[in-house]
Amino acid sequence: MKTFSWFGQNNATVEETLEFANKLIELVNADNNKKLIFEIAPKIYEKKMNWVNAMDYCESLGNGWRMPTIDELWKIRENESLSNNGEFRSAEYWSCSLPTDAPYGHRDDIAHHLRFQTNMGKNLGLKTQLLYVRPIRDL
Repeated sequence: MKTFSWFGQNNATVEETLEFANKLIELVNADNNKKLIFEIAPKIYEKKMNWVNAMDYCESLGNGWRMPTIDELWKIRENESLSNNGEFRSAEYWSCSLPTDAPYGHRDDIAHHLRFQTNMGKNLGLKTQLLYVRPIRDL
């Protein structure tokens, strides 16, 4: 039997690999006709830090790794099988998205974040808070 490896998953069956590929396809971004599909870094790359350090950390990984937007985090969280398989904590995760609406649109000390494993909406927090970050990259 042929097996595949991805994201540290060794000896994945054809069925498991196809299931994973289908989950990635579900993350197509229809908002801008670009068909953006992204890869989520394995849990070992998850870190807890402030927003500025999180941005620097994601960029330092190279190879296109970056902090997700708030909409990308939302898509990951809404796809329960993807967020559970990614072993996301019941915790808040930074996004690179900054507020654009009043009354917060002109503040540079806050950014969007999202709590996983709940139905809470998008949140704003001070960039000095220590939250988790999970890098992603475009495929």
